[in-house]
Amino acid sequence: MTDRDHDIEAYGRRAVAAGDLLALRETLGLTVNAMAEFLGTTQNTYRSWEENRVQRLWPQTAQRIGRFILHANRHLDFLASHGVGIDSLIPLHKVAGQLGVPHEILIKRYREGLLAADDLGILGLWVDREDIKTIAEVL
Repeated sequence: MTDRDHDIEAYGRRAVAAGDLLALRETLGLTVNAMAEFLGTTQNTYRSWEENRVQRLWPQTAQRIGRFILHANRHLDFLASHGVGIDSLIPLHKVAGQLGVPHEILIKRYREGLLAADDLGILGLWVDREDIKTIAEVL
């Protein structure tokens, strides 16, 4: 394990203890289920992290949490530096649910260049809320 891994692990542990997961989830406007999926865990396990009810985090788990938060914040900072607030965007999977189409169809349209979306790395594809009607027309 490198020094960087130890730093990220410590960051993940501090983030859980400080309630950073809840703050990030609220900033992103995501459900517990969506955050659990992003972090590759169950809803119950995620809730225990978010509520800081966990007795012990495995080093790999703390690193996964630390990396996720670091990457998510990096993308949020990038958006903010370009005058874009996350509240003006919506995750592509939510758009799929609103339009009643499979997420895969929207990804296909994105890959074909028929749908504009922002790739926020670890956070996936997000679209401008104002573009939902246009997206419905592309289908």
